[in-house]
Amino acid sequence: MKDNRGYRPCVRVIIIKGKEILLCKRLDGKEIKNYTFPGGGVEEGETIEESVVKECLEEVGVLVNNVRELGLKYRYKMEFNKPERAKLYRGIEDIWCVADFERIDKKLYGSQNDALPYTWVTPKEAIELFLEKNTLYSQGSIDAIFKTSNDHMGVKLLVKTIVTGK
Repeated sequence: MKDNRGYRPCVRVIIIKGKEILLCKRLDGKEIKNYTFPGGGVEEGETIEESVVKECLEEVGVLVNNVRELGLKYRYKMEFNKPERAKLYRGIEDIWCVADFERIDKKLYGSQNDALPYTWVTPKEAIELFLEKNTLYSQGSIDAIFKTSNDHMGVKLLVKTIVTGK
């Protein structure tokens, strides 16, 4: 039987501050399970830019500006816990964006119980951390880091490592 469900549009954003990017940590207790970037579903009627600003405020308490799409999209099959989403979607489509750090603004931080601890790292450090925790999402993240670093930060990363998800 053919699956006619689509992919839920989601944003994923790399926030730039100087020569560093914001990297979120997903924890399992006190141990780092993997790394990610702020992001989430694009709600109906919401623009990509509005979604990026909302997710950055909710997940890391950071206000961003100058949001740009990177031209990278990745689809991942997954099962949704919410039945209404499971009926509509077979997975997610990450739309990668980059934005500039403006300031800390904690008023929406964690309002959806999705607050994430984060750190500022160089693009090279971020790639090394993703390679260490290689997951299904690592390739999209590494591609986005390279594109952001080379096209938006003036930091040329010369070697691109291919990652295969587990």
